[in-house]
Amino acid sequence: MTPHEKIDVLICAAKSDINYLLEYTLKSCIKNFEPLNKIFIVTPTSTDLEQHLVDWNLCTDRIIIINDSDALPNEMMDLTGWLKQQVIKLKSDLICTTRFICLLGADTIILKRVIYQDLIKNGQAILYFNRYSLPSIHLHSERKRVENIAKLLNTQPKRSFILGDFIMELMIFDSVYLQSLRNYLNHLYGSNPYDYILPSKCETYAEKTAFGEWTLYCVYILDVLKKQVPLKNSNSKFVIHLHSDNDLNRFDLDSQVVHFVSKSFNVLDLKKKFKIINQLEKMGEDNV
Repeated sequence: MTPHEKIDVLICAAKSDINYLLEYTLKSCIKNFEPLNKIFIVTPTSTDLEQHLVDWNLCTDRIIIINDSDALPNEMMDLTGWLKQQVIKLKSDLICTTRFICLLGADTIILKRVIYQDLIKNGQAILYFNRYSLPSIHLHSERKRVENIAKLLNTQPKRSFILGDFIMELMIFDSVYLQSLRNYLNHLYGSNPYDYILPSKCETYAEKTAFGEWTLYCVYILDVLKKQVPLKNSNSKFVIHLHSDNDLNRFDLDSQVVHFVSKSFNVLDLKKKFKIINQLEKMGEDNV
């Protein structure tokens, strides 16, 4: 393990992502994610994305496109897009080549340099969580997700419940723990555990709190394995989530990573707010 170890990035991109912010997500990752090795994009529309990469001047062997059907077994191809992405991320170590894997949202932009030491401490991935200065309905919902997942894992969420919110849109998975988690789920549920642990519906936010790949991973490490891993409060400074125009107007550009939760943001408005987007738009092959 060295401070300069490279990290693969995995992005799951739906068609709506390709036509929204994915260009800037990719370019910001190349520009600002210091330990970058390769970017793996899993998408249902690989041919469409290949043409977009040409249009975006991102023809590089550092970006690898994988079709959903090559990342999932046939019996999972009928899942909704959100659930397919959950499973793909939990199998990211079977796609990527590095021990530590960065899961990055397709509507997430890295505004400021992210270095190796932001992610890894003493040879372990830092487990980020979010804590808020004021009481939050969102924290209550995320704690409900923690409770739901703890039941799936047959454990009590003594440590993870306190932390509560693990939704980050940039988080580092350790392939050693991912493999251990799959073995544990197989022990609990047999060879097809996702038949038992995935919700039957995920149309509403309440239904989506029944599951979550990053929360599953964190609850497993903290309350099943009881590992002493490095913990850090993002405090919306490492990763911030913007849900609305009001959030956008209040944001003072002091976070390293920004996740645009709503697909209704106007890209032109974002360009006015974030000078980096205009800079990224001009990135060409010489910068890749």
